[in-house]
Amino acid sequence: MREPLLRERQTIVTIPDMRKMCIKVKIHESNIKRIMKGQQALLTVDAFPDRKMEGEVTQVGVLPDSENSWLNPDMKLYRTTVTIKGQYDWTRPGMSTKVQILVNQLTNVVHVPIQAVKPLDEKKVCYVLTGNKVDRREVEIGEFNDEFIEIKKGLTEGEKVCLRAPAGSEAEGNGTGQKKAPPAPEKPKTEPAVAVVPAGKGN
Repeated sequence: MREPLLRERQTIVTIPDMRKMCIKVKIHESNIKRIMKGQQALLTVDAFPDRKMEGEVTQVGVLPDSENSWLNPDMKLYRTTVTIKGQYDWTRPGMSTKVQILVNQLTNVVHVPIQAVKPLDEKKVCYVLTGNKVDRREVEIGEFNDEFIEIKKGLTEGEKVCLRAPAGSEAEGNGTGQKKAPPAPEKPKTEPAVAVVPAGKGN
């Protein structure tokens, strides 16, 4: 039987270097301008959700990723590399990982859960619990993540806001002033507006 031919520099087998691992993420074009080399990141592997890792952005793509672009040609995603700091014997190549890139750190600002801010016409409003009544209040928003949003004006620390618009309010509809049929009365859920701690600590 004839032996298979091997060419010079032909790859025969790939052995991953477990001492230095990185994560490939895709950033939407609306956020890519906020991502820069050297930014710090927090990492969580789906298989070990209780174990946290730290990483650093080491490469940001300059061209949109062409992989699967035929599925949605209008969606532009940029491939970004986050290198894991340190060595972990429980990580494996190909594991699914959640990556949080720290693009900014805010201190001494008021924030509320992101679902507490509602669009109304061209404004942003919160429903504030004052005594036994709920008041609608226009707010000015700032930075935000998946959980919290910064309130620049309109709220003070310690005030309580509803996580959903009261039944029958305009914001419960489509934001154009058209109301939905009100559901059964429900006691508003509230969450205090508190000062944000530096990113990566606390909540």
